[in-house]
Amino acid sequence: MKTGLFGKNGGTRKTSGTEKTSFRRRVFEATRRVPRGKVTTYGEIARALGKPGAARAVGNALNKNNSSSVPCHRVVRSDETIGGFARGTRTKKELLEKEGVRVKGNKVDLKRCCYILFLSQVATNYSGCG
Repeated sequence: MKTGLFGKNGGTRKTSGTEKTSFRRRVFEATRRVPRGKVTTYGEIARALGKPGAARAVGNALNKNNSSSVPCHRVVRSDETIGGFARGTRTKKELLEKEGVRVKGNKVDLKRCCYILFLSQVATNYSGCG
């Protein structure tokens, strides 16, 4: 059985390829809304998409990103550590600092720089290819 995208700890519900692609697109759209100098969490994106508990699925979707238009480096863990990044945590830290996010060790201060997403900000209807 494939690991599903929705539910606590990723869930175990089977998901179709279309469903995965739609979820991934929504994650990318939400991530594009995080402005320079701010960060959000994997869990915050999941919540904004109406899928609380799908933080791991958000991380997995972002790991599949290959577009520079999706600022994956602006998404961090809820424990304030910067988390993983396809190009390495050192690069993620450098990108965040370049944008004005203060990183101490491998942690950010979410009280200072967290960007809250709202469901109304995230497109939920995708048509066409992309």
